[in-house]
Amino acid sequence: MKYLRPDLHRHLLTDVTPEDIRGLGATCILLDADNTSSYDGTTKPLPGSREWVQSMKDEGFTVLLLSNAKEERAGILAREYDIPVVARALKPTPFGFFRAQKHLRCRRRDMVMIGDQLFTDIKGARRAGVHCIYVDRYAKENRMWYWYPFVRTAEAIILFLQEAIDWVRGKSN
Repeated sequence: MKYLRPDLHRHLLTDVTPEDIRGLGATCILLDADNTSSYDGTTKPLPGSREWVQSMKDEGFTVLLLSNAKEERAGILAREYDIPVVARALKPTPFGFFRAQKHLRCRRRDMVMIGDQLFTDIKGARRAGVHCIYVDRYAKENRMWYWYPFVRTAEAIILFLQEAIDWVRGKSN
């Protein structure tokens, strides 16, 4: 379960603040695409995502798109944000995180992954030794209709249990 526990949980990407990032000791942001910063399976940014990325850059953070999407689609979205990209990241393996680290020339403990999936974004970040912030998915996925209901139900149960444990222990994030 430790690989599925995010450092922070926010409702949407735009709810993540510079203070959240600094509080984790991070200077580099790894940003997921589908249902985190863009509509699922598209190159269309979610409302407020462009402005959020720009505000983080203005705050002095380096932002990189880390996506399992193919190069073409991830590249289009990264150009929308004017940020570098690591596509075909193979999350939850740590290899995409290592590629991002090499590209950004920073330490893994200086990076934070922001994503909407416990089993890819959060697990991959944990396996790579990277901080992570879980955001709720923006909308229901239309692709892989047979898989996502199972995954999202499992995530909801895990998050509920984590929050219940934290409540009992007197913690919150």
